[in-house]
Amino acid sequence: MAHGVVLAGDISDAQRYNDLGRVQSGPSNPAVVTIFEAVDDLTPPDAIVAYYRARTMTLMTDRRSFQTKQLDRIVDRADFYAERRNSTYWQPELTRAEARQAGFEEVWSDQRWILWRVPDN
Repeated sequence: MAHGVVLAGDISDAQRYNDLGRVQSGPSNPAVVTIFEAVDDLTPPDAIVAYYRARTMTLMTDRRSFQTKQLDRIVDRADFYAERRNSTYWQPELTRAEARQAGFEEVWSDQRWILWRVPDN
């Protein structure tokens, strides 16, 4: 019974948040949707994309995807790497200089994302 009281407040809080026109964090957030559009537009349908939320990438783009914090696995297994700038949450740290030195090619970017083509092995 106590959970019902807490739940009702949580639901009304979420509804109030939505009513104010705010966007919940998730794959439909305008700050995130651009990377899925870039992957859709700039990668072939059979591409493998490394991304920190692999199931979401596959759901939103129909591309095979995996997640890892190990750059060598991305190099070995991915065709593209969708990197969220300034984040190390379930993705490796990779500076632009390190990426270029490793042979990554920037395909697309905006203020939050970089889509890299991973070098062939």
